[in-house]
Amino acid sequence: MENNLKNLDDEDIFRKELNDINLNNSYDRIISNNIYNNINNTNDLRKPHEKTIEETIYEIRVVLSDVLSLLIDGKNPINYIFSSDNKQFAFCLLMLIIGITMLLISNILK
Repeated sequence: MENNLKNLDDEDIFRKELNDINLNNSYDRIISNNIYNNINNTNDLRKPHEKTIEETIYEIRVVLSDVLSLLIDGKNPINYIFSSDNKQFAFCLLMLIIGITMLLISNILK
């Protein structure tokens, strides 16, 4: 029960972040509406790996921007990253993407 309540709190934060973003073009508005509808249709109880690719990519973008802003301010981002399962999953995917990209580039440059 406590885990479900924690997931609901995390998703409320995600909804707030989704509403706070600045939507510059119609494509971003359509994507954010689809993400918001998917969240509402699933009662916010999905695990990070059960979410759609669009939601995961959005979470990766949010985590990357927040971690970079924390690093620029000179703060430690570890507490932010480990604050929810969704942020941990997004950060792990981000590290995998960066690592694979670096590996591919290093192999090309050899």
